[in-house]
Amino acid sequence: MSPVDDRVRQSVLIHRVAIASLSWFVLTVVLEHFLVPELQPARHTISEYANARGGAGALMVAGFLIWAASLATTALLILRAHLQGPAGVMPALRNVLFALLLVAAVGAMVVALFPTQTDAGLLPAASLESDTQRLHALGSDLIQLSFYPAVLLSLILPTPRWFSIVAVAVLVIAVAVVPALAVLDVEAPGVRQRVQLAAGCGWQFALLAASRSAAAAASSTAAAENIEASAQ
Repeated sequence: MSPVDDRVRQSVLIHRVAIASLSWFVLTVVLEHFLVPELQPARHTISEYANARGGAGALMVAGFLIWAASLATTALLILRAHLQGPAGVMPALRNVLFALLLVAAVGAMVVALFPTQTDAGLLPAASLESDTQRLHALGSDLIQLSFYPAVLLSLILPTPRWFSIVAVAVLVIAVAVVPALAVLDVEAPGVRQRVQLAAGCGWQFALLAASRSAAAAASSTAAAENIEASAQ
């Protein structure tokens, strides 16, 4: 097996792990709505599912950890990607995107390990913010602060046209949901978070699909070059 073939096999494996773990997380979030129906989706944040009693809480914690794994493997896949363009610029942009995804992965892990103290997105009356809550909020902030520059950066990298359309749509949706709720005079932190999370997961799925297409094209090019070299 040539080094090129070995690298392609490794990338395929990483891609499958990233897709499977992201799908697992999305499925977990969907299931929590049925397992913990007392938490109204419009008012309560997804993090609050981790505080549920029994298996539902543990499932949500595991879901966040698996999401962290999906972000880390997506970052690794981006780092291994072969990019066309200016030799110095594209690798640098790729490395920044890699770092942003890793920061988001760390944020998801922190969110999983330090449960939220809030109820319906707010601290209970007469309660002081605990260190655990501060760490949870830090993890959430890391995810959000990494998401927007990561989406913008992905638009600069060489990707299929369809991916650019998806990325722009995702960015518009994630940004527009806050003023839209304000205009409608609707206090729904759960809706805002779910829309933004859906947008983020949609972008990650699209990024994985685009990176897989790019890897397949690079593999075909490398195979053609190997055949040509052998013929000579």
